[in-house]
Amino acid sequence: MFIGHGNICELLKDRHPVSFVNSDDYCITCFERFNIAILPYTLHTLYIVNQASDLADAQLLDSQNLLFFGMSADEAASLLGEMEQRVNYSVIPSAYDVEIQIKLRDYFNGVNAMGLVSESLLDMLFHETGIQPMVDKFTRGFNNPVFVFDAGFHLIACNYEMALQHPAGKRIVDQMGMTEDEYRLINKRRIHDKVKKSEVPIVVYHDEIGCEQMLCTIDTRKDIGHIVINAVNRPFNDVDCQLMIMLKEGLYQQMRKEEFVKDNNGYPYEYFLKDLLDGRIATPKQYLVQMNYVNAEFSDSLYCMVIETARSSMALNVFLIRNRFEFLLPNTKTLMYNGEIIVLFCLPEKEGLHPQDYESIRSLCIEYGLFAGISNHFRSLLDVAGFYKQALRAIEIGTSHDPNPNLFIYGQYHMEHMAHIFFQKESPEVYCHPKMKYLIDFDKDHDSQLAYSLYMYLIYERNSATASEAMFIHRNTLNYRLTKIDSLVHVNYQDPQERQYLILSYEISKMENL
Repeated sequence: MFIGHGNICELLKDRHPVSFVNSDDYCITCFERFNIAILPYTLHTLYIVNQASDLADAQLLDSQNLLFFGMSADEAASLLGEMEQRVNYSVIPSAYDVEIQIKLRDYFNGVNAMGLVSESLLDMLFHETGIQPMVDKFTRGFNNPVFVFDAGFHLIACNYEMALQHPAGKRIVDQMGMTEDEYRLINKRRIHDKVKKSEVPIVVYHDEIGCEQMLCTIDTRKDIGHIVINAVNRPFNDVDCQLMIMLKEGLYQQMRKEEFVKDNNGYPYEYFLKDLLDGRIATPKQYLVQMNYVNAEFSDSLYCMVIETARSSMALNVFLIRNRFEFLLPNTKTLMYNGEIIVLFCLPEKEGLHPQDYESIRSLCIEYGLFAGISNHFRSLLDVAGFYKQALRAIEIGTSHDPNPNLFIYGQYHMEHMAHIFFQKESPEVYCHPKMKYLIDFDKDHDSQLAYSLYMYLIYERNSATASEAMFIHRNTLNYRLTKIDSLVHVNYQDPQERQYLILSYEISKMENL
């Protein structure tokens, strides 16, 4: 880790520094007073020049780094003479004092510590020593207790010796995670959502602990956990932020290896489902009955539900949520996969989810602030990967209509999904039936509803009484519109293919606003 004049000027910006860099800026590793410096000079030292007499008879090196105090830029340039274009220097008009000395000392110590920690981090990742040794190494740099939590807010690593010295840390260690009171506190403070979306650490003040906390998510794309540091021993500084970023990158690499094992219960069916979702099993369906090592009965009535935990603005107790869903309906199975909760509803043969079942699931989603998508019914467990994607599409399309936590049912969005796939390759106008397109354009020009009237008439099986009732208009009004349609375009109502084509064309046109 190297330091340049830009870093020094940023550190001492309240003293109004000016920098003049003529060669490579990033080569400083320490600082000392010029008048008592050990000879020979080196290019990796920042020399403090506090008065003009310090430079008397000095033999400066090309690219040497100097920091002038108590003089102007012109005065410093005059002192350097012909060397002014050959050295790197910064000028601070105020005098060199104890406050500046302490700032420089702490900054250099911190950056050098980062270099040592970085080297240790590479060594730990290479030898796969695990999360706990990584936290122990970094705690020496922070000099404050560090806590690492998983997606369910369970404690997976901390510096226990330092944590137990303070009541807040001892409570977390005793609970091996957060209590329900702490969940409520996090959600009340409404910082959880900010932390999950931020690539850099966020510092907040914790009233109950009486100190600042630095919080950082390990991965902004998927909720696999976060880091908390309590500033109980010393205040935070700029180096802490950089150390935290290094720690989260190291933990990310390690946790991705351990994530599936850690988040699940170790049942054989969990590993089997993971292989299916990863596309690692290509066994013909007829051999599914022979896979008795799955140790779970999956019936012919299956639904796949996906809960995207990263979308939630609330702190989620993942294991509590999994338990709630497992007890909601008999034979329900859950697992964690890619930071998401997967719920498989395994219903008795030939039965499906009833409206009250959907409402029960929806109520749980709203209660816990969950964004969940549920697939269509399917029969073979080997098809779960496709229906997993179907559930994800339900969330994606559903949240475009309603951004609030809810249960999004794929069956309600299948036409939008089909249209999206089709229109990636074709224009909607190419697909639309010419007669329906003509009526749509006519309605735009004349502020009428002929296309809609034809659509409703067709989906209600050409029953004008039922269609007019559904449209909340008089039957004679609908008959008048149908007569008008016949005068504009000739519809063969006896042709089932034409009727289907017209219905689909109108459905697609509603989505694409033809």
